[in-house]
Amino acid sequence: MNTISIRIIATIASILLFTSTKMFSQEIIQDKQEMGKYCTILKDGSMKLEKDGVVATKEITLRDGSKITREGTVLRKDGTNVILKNGECIDLDGNIENIL
Repeated sequence: MNTISIRIIATIASILLFTSTKMFSQEIIQDKQEMGKYCTILKDGSMKLEKDGVVATKEITLRDGSKITREGTVLRKDGTNVILKNGECIDLDGNIENIL
């Protein structure tokens, strides 16, 4: 192989490596955004729902079809209600956990 062929192959390999690395990092960022949890916090004497420190201003619909009110009441798709307590969080799939 001559020098020009080696340079072309090296350039193509570099482009492929850069493109795959960039796509992989975008997938990680998207996964982190989707993995966020909504948590309840007692603030100014009332329960608030927040995600990443930002208080929710409207009802949230989760991937499992559940809805969460701004005050932390979970309205399940089957018609049942769950009231989140201070410090409880719910992920986008409707799984509840206590972080306090």
